[in-house]
Amino acid sequence: DDKDKDLANEKVFMQREHERSDEKRQQEIAVLEGILEACKQQRELMHETLVNHKRETLVEHKVQSGVISRELEQLALERDAVEGQREALVNQLKVMEDSLKDLEEQINVHSKTSTIQGGRVNVSHARKKRRLDEEFEQLLDNIENKREELSQVDTKLKEIMDNKEEAEDRMKGLERMLVEVLVEQQKKLLSILSQKPEDVARKMREDEAVA
Repeated sequence: DDKDKDLANEKVFMQREHERSDEKRQQEIAVLEGILEACKQQRELMHETLVNHKRETLVEHKVQSGVISRELEQLALERDAVEGQREALVNQLKVMEDSLKDLEEQINVHSKTSTIQGGRVNVSHARKKRRLDEEFEQLLDNIENKREELSQVDTKLKEIMDNKEEAEDRMKGLERMLVEVLVEQQKKLLSILSQKPEDVARKMREDEAVA
């Protein structure tokens, strides 16, 4: 009888141990499942942060930076064209000023001889003097007009450079904004990564228990 009782007690003990072992395994499985779920949530949060953190701001940044980039490209083309125009005007002006000097020398040489020679007017001499004087006056007018053209081109060039500087300032402002957004995103990711999955899982269990 004692032997049967001992066997019965041992059987009950083993059954309870088995139940406790099963319960422990179930608890461990529940903990692991909780950690797995926490890891999944953490991964989803990271993906959400990477994809959607200030998404509208980033999209707007991309649009605006594209607009400014095209504006800068257009300004660069305009600057090249105007600088080419300026170079041509400067060269033309130099040629005209050199011609003026040559003409001035011709007038000086011509003026050293008198129009009246042998008591008579030298018609050919007088006509050449008048022609040289007219050419000189015409060249002066042309040089003045060319300098006015050059002044207008310089004004246009300054306008282009001012617009370029203003566009570059706007681009720098966009870049600063982008850096701020990326820093915020990085901080958010670090905050997510700093949370241990087991702590998150425990908090989830506590929230479920309260609910």
